[in-house]
Amino acid sequence: DALEGINQAIVWLADRASVWAETTIQATAGMWYDLPNDCLGVLEVKELSGEAVEFEKRDNRIRFSAEGIYTIRYRKLPEEMTSLFEEPPVHKVFHRILATGLAAWWKLMDDYEDADGLRLLAKFEQEASYAAGLLRRKTGPAVVGVER
Repeated sequence: DALEGINQAIVWLADRASVWAETTIQATAGMWYDLPNDCLGVLEVKELSGEAVEFEKRDNRIRFSAEGIYTIRYRKLPEEMTSLFEEPPVHKVFHRILATGLAAWWKLMDDYEDADGLRLLAKFEQEASYAAGLLRRKTGPAVVGVER
């Protein structure tokens, strides 16, 4: 049961877990192509030259206005764990948060209105969003424009 609860917490993390992958498509202009079934959102699409290209995405399908070979970088659903002895397939900043998700899942498993379970789920959501923000923030020197 604990493994099932951890996997549910991983699903709850979804794209906040910042797990991404790439796939390549040789495309004909105007044709729709299926994205991988673990795709949560497209981050960017580039031509072989490295040039970013525009695309249209609907549901889990994508198309391009020009023929070409495109590399698609996308956020993906983290892999499920198959054993309690393996490391969760998410950044370490989420590991303790998964424990909160497991506790919420355990409390809500029999009673979807359990007050403590709902409190833990809200805490999980808040901590997961905060951790995702930490991972996505840009580091380095700030660039400030000066007008004279």
